[in-house]
Amino acid sequence: MFIPESILQCDLSILSYHLYHQSVIWPLDPWYDVMTRGLSDRRKLFMTAVHDWCDSMDPAAGYRGPSHAAFNNASNRSLDPVITRYDQLNPRLPAFTGTADGYVSMQTPAYITDRIKTVEVAQYKQAPRMGGTPQNAAVEIIEVCDYPDGTDHLIGFEGGHGLVELNTEPAWSLMGFVMMRKDPSNPGKHDIHIAFRGSRSGGSIARTIVQALGKHGNPDWVTDMANFKVKNEWVSKEGKVGKGFSYALQTCGGTIYQALKRLNQIYGPPRTITVTGHSLGAAMSSQMALAMAKGTFSTHLRHALPRWPLDKIRYVGWAQPTCGSSEFAANWKRSVSGCFYWVKGDSVVTIGEGSSKGVGMASQHGGESIRFPKPPGAKENPHEIFLARAAVLLDLAGKGKFLDARLSGVTPWARYKTFLDLVEGNAISYKYKTAAPAAHITQKNIRSVLNGYKVTRGFDNLFMLLKVVALDPKAYKKPKIFQKAAARQSKSEAAERAARRLHSVGWVASGKSKQELKTDVLDVLVAEIAMAEKIQGSNTAKYLGLGLAVNAFSRSNLEWSDLKSRPAILKCLDS
Repeated sequence: MFIPESILQCDLSILSYHLYHQSVIWPLDPWYDVMTRGLSDRRKLFMTAVHDWCDSMDPAAGYRGPSHAAFNNASNRSLDPVITRYDQLNPRLPAFTGTADGYVSMQTPAYITDRIKTVEVAQYKQAPRMGGTPQNAAVEIIEVCDYPDGTDHLIGFEGGHGLVELNTEPAWSLMGFVMMRKDPSNPGKHDIHIAFRGSRSGGSIARTIVQALGKHGNPDWVTDMANFKVKNEWVSKEGKVGKGFSYALQTCGGTIYQALKRLNQIYGPPRTITVTGHSLGAAMSSQMALAMAKGTFSTHLRHALPRWPLDKIRYVGWAQPTCGSSEFAANWKRSVSGCFYWVKGDSVVTIGEGSSKGVGMASQHGGESIRFPKPPGAKENPHEIFLARAAVLLDLAGKGKFLDARLSGVTPWARYKTFLDLVEGNAISYKYKTAAPAAHITQKNIRSVLNGYKVTRGFDNLFMLLKVVALDPKAYKKPKIFQKAAARQSKSEAAERAARRLHSVGWVASGKSKQELKTDVLDVLVAEIAMAEKIQGSNTAKYLGLGLAVNAFSRSNLEWSDLKSRPAILKCLDS
């Protein structure tokens, strides 16, 4: 199968998102958007409770996010505590997450995932020193999964985000991957691909941007907003680079360095090296291409990997923000080859562009800019990566290029209004004209997907913290309105009761028939949803009810049709 380089790099960028979304521990609401409620401080207090929980963690438990959870360092509590685990990665399964305005799912095309054999993650043993020598940090590479029928080797890499100054603590998460990809037409040859993920947050982008400008909130966006020019020779010995992007990139330096050394030890020098990414990932990959070719990072790489083609690094980016000065851009053009694609109307690409528009800001891109018109009929923000992918497909088709159905017939990214729509394949987002409708999460694979997320573990933690917040009178900005509800919550302790009752019903051998056990679980679910609605209000009850239903489904022998058979549960699924 002929694979255009542009489509391959776009799909690898989607895979970087895919793997990150798989790492979150509570996919229904990983950014705590649903906890937002008018006249309430509940989201803020809930995140405080999550930070407190992280402060009690043993780093050996495997959670990443705030520094204390990962390394026992004092966490930066101005950053939202997005909690992840790397042992949940499984690229052959789809990923999904919820936001305040619906759900998103992604499934990287099979021509990539079906060829993966080994999945590992490079993570820090201790927090790396923030400065110019990240490649010297202590790193361990852990095995996550292995497929006997694959050929390619993927190593996810950890990095920090949310840094405004090098003397502050970042948050830690999966920032991308390095992949050794064999050439199917020439088994003796292989290529190296480095892909960076873009920013992820919930539905309230306006709130996210305002918070990030104040150096707090979602750590990805804090990195995005810190786009002021600084001298950073680790990336570029000439000119200046965007501060937030370059600081985040340096925190990935140690894990990428060790991942490359491991792949070199096993497979030897590659034929080519290509870096890619979308949005935040495009800015970081553009800077990484130059860092590997000409920055001080290159000096260390050339010593460790003397036979690698570091003078011929290629870059393919997607919707790249400005990320350097004019001197940086000139050095980039002399040192690296490549381009970035984007869709007309994407303000992320154009904001701050040109030396006259952003005094003190990084105002230039790295790489040739290639712009496409927005695909006909698309209503989404032109910054979306699936629109850029469709725009390239339309351009290739218009030039008479043959497009294999395994490339043009798939929809790797989709949005849904409700969880019910997610599972039943009712996407509301744009799809390419010849692509099949998105059917990533289905009734056949939903249990495997939830088990991959270890959703029952995440649900138990969520309920523990939600109880603390729900009982706190400070969660309500207008006590006169909400005092009685809080008092009722305190008396009934519905969250604790729901968790305890569901733990004891439906998945423990009790001498009952399977149908009787199903009935027991469904009866409990309906009763607890009704109780939650009386105490928390219908909007929150739907969210709690969905969590209860997903948890029970994962633990028991319930079928998807069983959940839909009860109107109260169906109402939660359809929210």
